[in-house]
Amino acid sequence: MGMADVRIAARQMATNVLGTWYPHSVWWYFPVTLIIKTALGMLALMLIAAFAISTGELRQPQHRRILVYVLFVWVAYLGIAMVSGLNIGVRHILPLHALSTVLAGAGVAVMISRSRAWKFACIGLIGAHIVSSLIVFPNSLAYANEAWGGPRNVHKLSNDSNVDWVRQLYQVKAWQDRHSGEDCWFDYTARPNIRPETYGVHCHILPNGWGPGAGDEVVPPVIHGYVLLSASEVDGTSWPSLELNPYREFAKREPEKEIDYGVLVYKGDWNMEAVRGVSRAFQSEDKLEAGNNQDALNLAEEAVQLSPGNLFTEWSLGDAVAANGKKDEARAAYRAAETEAQKLDDERRSDDIKQIEDSLKKL
Repeated sequence: MGMADVRIAARQMATNVLGTWYPHSVWWYFPVTLIIKTALGMLALMLIAAFAISTGELRQPQHRRILVYVLFVWVAYLGIAMVSGLNIGVRHILPLHALSTVLAGAGVAVMISRSRAWKFACIGLIGAHIVSSLIVFPNSLAYANEAWGGPRNVHKLSNDSNVDWVRQLYQVKAWQDRHSGEDCWFDYTARPNIRPETYGVHCHILPNGWGPGAGDEVVPPVIHGYVLLSASEVDGTSWPSLELNPYREFAKREPEKEIDYGVLVYKGDWNMEAVRGVSRAFQSEDKLEAGNNQDALNLAEEAVQLSPGNLFTEWSLGDAVAANGKKDEARAAYRAAETEAQKLDDERRSDDIKQIEDSLKKL
């Protein structure tokens, strides 16, 4: 195993541990994410508060009721979050940050009265917390503390609202302005709901993991030059599985640049055969929705030729031949898609197979 394979394996392990793959849920997701996305200065201040509690400084009669209330809510809230089965972002436990600040402030208030050393230590940690928080400004979503590599490394550890809610288009436009005359291809995870061209970004369109809506451009077998990918497209968060992610090879390479921590810029010669089949499959679905059944069939057949045995291509072929009245061919394509769906995780497998079975019943 080469170093590139080690990096992608480590990244995938981190992704699985942190629970960023839909719809997986693991109980330690929130505690680990909380540690990653809390400044080291604040974590140290929390330890000081814990020390103050253990030594009795914060267990004075006038403090006990307030302390019990804050600690009970903090522990109960985190405990409920850990067992809730919902793990789509640290935003769901934001109240813990407010409670942590209350505890840290109480610890500081008590300890600074002990000695000048404690006073300077607490002031230094507060300053470290402020500086670390400001480094990521204005994209606070992408924050990670320095122990985890900072915001430039956070897309390797987590995703979705912990990193990016597709806020980089102005920055991508500025990047393109600096590279005027250069060809670029862009897989933007929010397309088609948000269109980069609205913001003045005019790269060629690559398909994303959310399905149809990628336009009519033909992806070439090899792209020479710049490929821009949303981080969630590289690590596979938006795709049903790692194997179905046509951009997984990019995870083995370090990007030339990160735009606002959420769009990764790669430069070189890139084999896009895996992307081409998926792109044609999604275009086929777009044509079906527009009522162009024959065009949809042509695209779906091309998609299967480019990427045989792929869930997306086989499924699109089933839809296209069914729309053209070819029931036997549709059954065969749907069964092939069902075989591929069996390889997914439990929840996604169940959902996709149900949809395929519903399509079969309509034949």
